[in-house]
Amino acid sequence: AAPARVGPSVRVARGPRRAAGRRSVRGVRVECRNRILFRREEVDESDDGAESITLALGDSRSEHVRGVLKLAAGDSLRVGVVNGSPATAVVSTMDATSMTLTWRPGVETLDDDTARRSLTAPLVDVDLLLAMPRPKVMTRLWAPLASIGVRNVYLTNASRVERYYWDSKALDEAKVRAELTRGMEQSGDVRMPGVCVVRRFPAAVDAVRE
Repeated sequence: AAPARVGPSVRVARGPRRAAGRRSVRGVRVECRNRILFRREEVDESDDGAESITLALGDSRSEHVRGVLKLAAGDSLRVGVVNGSPATAVVSTMDATSMTLTWRPGVETLDDDTARRSLTAPLVDVDLLLAMPRPKVMTRLWAPLASIGVRNVYLTNASRVERYYWDSKALDEAKVRAELTRGMEQSGDVRMPGVCVVRRFPAAVDAVRE
């Protein structure tokens, strides 16, 4: 049977060293974000083509803008939509409970390398075929793989791959998306790697060739 695919780039079959961009300081996890990313369904689009999002106080991205970047209304920051366009957003409103960011897709003033990060740029021609590692290791790998710009990740079986690996949370769709997004935020990219699980090795080789 063909491998199951999930989501618009993350495709996971179901039937780090510290990860890049993360370090622990006295028990507190610190996120390193060079771009804040949003899912398409979170973003509002106006009639003139501008896009915006309102973040509640408890949202981790809102906390990053307030506590790490220490921005105020009128300040700018790098943002992007996953598998969309990078942009420079402006903090249009900010109060004690929420903030609103506004931008125009593809219009960026804070990054000279925008062309490489856009969806129209040529794909990095690197696909990774990997025997499924231990779940803890796989969880740590997602962010670095996204950060270095791997185009597709193919996971397959091998003699030392335990059966329970395939039922682990390391392949949970939401978990994979979150970790890939974290790696993309560190590198500043907007394109999410494709993920495909093909448990039979010959089929995995065929999938890579496609």
